[in-house]
Amino acid sequence: MSERIRHIVSFSGGKASFAAAARVVETYGRSSVTLVFADTLIEDEDLYRFLMEGQTALHCELVWLRDGRTPWEVFRDRKYIGNSRVAPCSHELKIKQVRQWMETHCTPGNTVLHLGISWDEQERLPRAQKNWNKWIVTAPLCWDPFWTERDVAKCLERYNIDRPRLYDMGFPHNNCGGFCVRAGQGQMQALYRQMPERYLWHEEQMESVMRDAPSTRPFIRQSGPNGTNYLTLKQWREQMDAKPWIDMEPAGGCGCFVDEADEAGAS
Repeated sequence: MSERIRHIVSFSGGKASFAAAARVVETYGRSSVTLVFADTLIEDEDLYRFLMEGQTALHCELVWLRDGRTPWEVFRDRKYIGNSRVAPCSHELKIKQVRQWMETHCTPGNTVLHLGISWDEQERLPRAQKNWNKWIVTAPLCWDPFWTERDVAKCLERYNIDRPRLYDMGFPHNNCGGFCVRAGQGQMQALYRQMPERYLWHEEQMESVMRDAPSTRPFIRQSGPNGTNYLTLKQWREQMDAKPWIDMEPAGGCGCFVDEADEAGAS
């Protein structure tokens, strides 16, 4: 008799990953499903509420992984601050943790890894499949029929779970407490506007890392007549304080688990 297929869901704490997990459970049954969460230690407190309510609603095993470092501690160790192209925090705190756990506890031929990639970002799936090529990788929200934002909202309603508060605050995803080195000016403005104390904590962390490793470069890019400048969080805050708010919407979802090729290269 062949071994039963095991279904692993990357349970990030976002609404899409919950909906993906729900669809997997509804398709294959909860007994074959394991939810895996990799904690960066800078998550919004409401993420943990959503995570536990989601796990309770789905009645699945939840594996909680921690490297023990924050992204800033990774940057300090690497002497490199992540950016939109290279994000060592994603590699060290998420991809590496989940991959090591799967290598230890799962058999590639009998394991499927499910990601919360939505139908309108399907171009990310082939990259994820390439990076996780030892495993079968799927995106349940992209199964036929596609699950749209409305379907995801209905799924949360069906399980009687309030969506994470960061979405209501205008953030595009619920990872890393609204902070992300892949994000741009709009998201950093939203973080400062909505949670100034959290922004200032990240600002202090950046200043500390740059003092310890002066060769590091910040990740906020600003184009000007003389080319592109790279601003620290402190410099960006000072610009925001000096002029009226610019209407910038945070854009883009979390790229973790997908764009791994460059992430591992930073050293």
